[in-house]
Amino acid sequence: MLPSNVKARGSYKKGKMFFLGLGTSFGSALVLNRALKPTDVVIGGGHVKRLKKLPPGCRAGDNANAFIGGFRLWEEWDSKRIAARKKDRFNQAKKGAFVIL
Repeated sequence: MLPSNVKARGSYKKGKMFFLGLGTSFGSALVLNRALKPTDVVIGGGHVKRLKKLPPGCRAGDNANAFIGGFRLWEEWDSKRIAARKKDRFNQAKKGAFVIL
C-alpha cells in the first residue's frame, strides 16, 4: 500500500475525493462513489507547506491522516476477515461439526 493511498483514506470525508501527495515522492489517489469527477481535492504530503496558496477548491492534507487511513484500512480488512470466519464456521456447523459461533 502506497503512502498516498493510506493518507488519502485518512483524509477522506465523503463523496468523491482526489488526493495529491507532495511528499518525498509524488503520489495520488482517487476515491470515488461510482463517479469520475471529485468534489473534494486534498493536497497533502510534507511539501504542501511550501505552497504559498492552495488552488481554489482544494484543502491541505495533514501527515497525521496517514494514521487515520491506516486504522481505516485495518478495520476494513479485519471486518472482512471476521465475516469470512463467521461464514466458514456457519458452513462447518451446517455440515454437523461442533463449532462455537
